[in-house]
Amino acid sequence: MNEPKSVDLESPKDIEEVDFRNLTAENIQEFMPEWEYQPNKQLKSGGRGVVFSRNIDGKTWELHVDQSRPRISLISSAGDQHIVELGGSLPVSLNRRDKELRFRGDTSFYRIWPDQHRYRKGATPGTSSWDESVVILRSTLSSPEK
Repeated sequence: MNEPKSVDLESPKDIEEVDFRNLTAENIQEFMPEWEYQPNKQLKSGGRGVVFSRNIDGKTWELHVDQSRPRISLISSAGDQHIVELGGSLPVSLNRRDKELRFRGDTSFYRIWPDQHRYRKGATPGTSSWDESVVILRSTLSSPEK
């Protein structure tokens, strides 16, 4: 007879939906393991949210998740700014299978992987002509050989 296979009930869901307002720093950190959570840093809006930072090739990058607006901002010390307003914010997808964190709004989205961020904003509902922006967030400097 075939024995029933055991099921691991402790494993996290492959894809979990979380309300934008209830998203935690731990939820975000899971998808950005090399980024440092900045618990004492305030958002420019003064609203509720979280800030993460990382130094890549001499630039300091900050990710601001403003839960009071809702808005996602990726800003560098060199002046790079990528800001996405998430009007009509939908639940945030924590996709552990593909290692993707996805924020969605009515006409925009912001997706995070460990080494890149992608976003679309200002699309007209019902069209497929969205421009997607990509920000690669990994070192381009080669390591010195020993």
